[in-house]
Amino acid sequence: MNQPNKRFYIFAAFILGFLLCVGILILGALFWAKRDNSSTLARNGEVLRSDHNEDLRSVEWQRQNSTSKTYSSLSDIANEYSGLFDMKRAMLNLVDGATEQELVGMFRESLDSPMDLGSINTTHWLQSVVLTQLLNINETKVSNVIAQLNDHSAESVVYGIMQEWSQVHVNEAIRFLTSLDSGLRSIGFQGLIAGSSFLSRAELLAMGSELGYEEEYVTSLIDRRQIALERVSLNDLKSEFERRVDADDIRHLYQLKQKALSYVLAEGLDSLPPVLELFDSLPMDNMSSMFRSMSDWFRADLVSDISQDDPEGVFEYILRLDEDIDTELLSAVSEVWFATDPKALWNRLSGEDLSSVQEEVTEDVIRHWCSQQPDIALVSINEFPTKYHDDVYLEVAKGMTDDDPVAALELLLLTSVWPETPPDSSRTGDSSYRPPRPNFSIKQIVSDATKADPIATIEWLNSEASKLDDSTRQQYLDEVFKGWSSSDPERAFEMALQTPLTDGESGLEATVVGWLSFNDLDQAIALLPRVREGETKAEAYQKIARRLEDQDRLSDAIQLGNDLPENDREEYLDSLASSVGTRTPFKYLEAGIRELPSQELQSRAASAAFMFSGTAMHPDLTDQQQSQLKEYLTADDARFVKVMVDIKKKSDEGDATQ
Repeated sequence: MNQPNKRFYIFAAFILGFLLCVGILILGALFWAKRDNSSTLARNGEVLRSDHNEDLRSVEWQRQNSTSKTYSSLSDIANEYSGLFDMKRAMLNLVDGATEQELVGMFRESLDSPMDLGSINTTHWLQSVVLTQLLNINETKVSNVIAQLNDHSAESVVYGIMQEWSQVHVNEAIRFLTSLDSGLRSIGFQGLIAGSSFLSRAELLAMGSELGYEEEYVTSLIDRRQIALERVSLNDLKSEFERRVDADDIRHLYQLKQKALSYVLAEGLDSLPPVLELFDSLPMDNMSSMFRSMSDWFRADLVSDISQDDPEGVFEYILRLDEDIDTELLSAVSEVWFATDPKALWNRLSGEDLSSVQEEVTEDVIRHWCSQQPDIALVSINEFPTKYHDDVYLEVAKGMTDDDPVAALELLLLTSVWPETPPDSSRTGDSSYRPPRPNFSIKQIVSDATKADPIATIEWLNSEASKLDDSTRQQYLDEVFKGWSSSDPERAFEMALQTPLTDGESGLEATVVGWLSFNDLDQAIALLPRVREGETKAEAYQKIARRLEDQDRLSDAIQLGNDLPENDREEYLDSLASSVGTRTPFKYLEAGIRELPSQELQSRAASAAFMFSGTAMHPDLTDQQQSQLKEYLTADDARFVKVMVDIKKKSDEGDATQ
């Protein structure tokens, strides 16, 4: 299970409980809760939309009160009620009279359309209410619906709903957690503690014991939460910063952030600036690079936690803090605001006063949600501006490659840039068009998928599903075999030999041999006799020759060329001579030229030296060095070099006059 850095949020959410007898008693409690940002990977939407081929989303639900009303979806209720309290009351009534099938349908719809209820927090609340009811009808069914989520999606859902679990259903919480595997049970229990403002330490310890946890472990979880609830003064906070900063310990930074959070929540937003100054004043001269970066992260995380209750208000407050917009803090607030009202967020970011930071903040929001809650990012794709959809798909795919490389590759099909990379140049004149992520994003996804499962990656690229033409497919396969040659060259080479040759393209074993030569040159040379004849063998030999020349094994490279047919050998030696011509310093260059076996090859190397002279990686040749090199030139090459030198001289003179 991935263990990324966790961001803890403070947010307000209504928790309603209800007891039904002759009348309906509604219990509501407003409390602060802290969110966990466990890293998750995108779920398989098709699995979540089916349960033994039952179309659960077609179910209609009756409102259980004096006025009968039919709802076809949860969004109907959200649209009918403008107030959060009334909406939750209607949903409680709906859940109370629902059948097992209807409850499962509600849970699945909440996964597919989390933003329909207005916010992620409300969605988690509904899921907790639905599962509480389902536990009393069919406990096994609860385990089944959770089991159908992939591991990372299950972690996100379980933590979120346990934060929102109603205080009147503690026994159901224990039953629910007991039904989960040990990993999910631990995550859920942490969520319960993070969201519980109504259970005492003794009650939490008793619950932990019932779930099989040691008292020391439960105590540490409770103490971590308690830090955020303790009242501190600004002087106390200053003392804490002075006392803890020298430790260079990330755990201490977390404790500082929690105490700062407690102070700002108690005193109000106007207390935020001096707290930010405490983070900014931390002496960094003797601190590790990790400590410096984590200090900035906790500073932003503090603002993120503060903004849970009123992200819009905190957003505007951050803008007023300084003339120069602090994009890191603004992004932290925006990431929270997206969860409650994405449309309002995008509308605000499109304001003229934010034109200089709009793109940076938007991309920060996308990166955050795609890495922390990719399942929600995918099913809520339409909540992002259309021109950023490619970014969302690419970011989610990057995070999926380890666990499900094929699913990650399939997301590429949803982008506008697949399989054309880089983007279509014909659109660059369109002022409304924003180019998607650079080409390296797709290459990175293909490369990471290769590391996870090279065979599956190759099979997908070769399938009709990839929608690749032969030429483009060859380019991506080349990327796959580059990566595979580093981890398992023998297997990669065998697979490359089985790949059919494409007209105009070399076999992929040449790619394997070439990249293997950087790690183990002798092993790469040993594979050469098995390379297929023709253009593939010629290319493979040339790649090895360049590596031998780099290692000053020029005589071995010359000898290796004898294994090739005469026509291929001539091209091979020409390529080798050109490589010699790129040598520096000059003594090394001249020694290589002298070692070449013919005047024609020596002339070719000297010509290449003139060509590369004065470029980024090669210094200008002095007059004396030029005279020495001219001695190796044939008559034809001497005339060519003279023309080239004259052109370069005129170009340099023109630049000087300007």
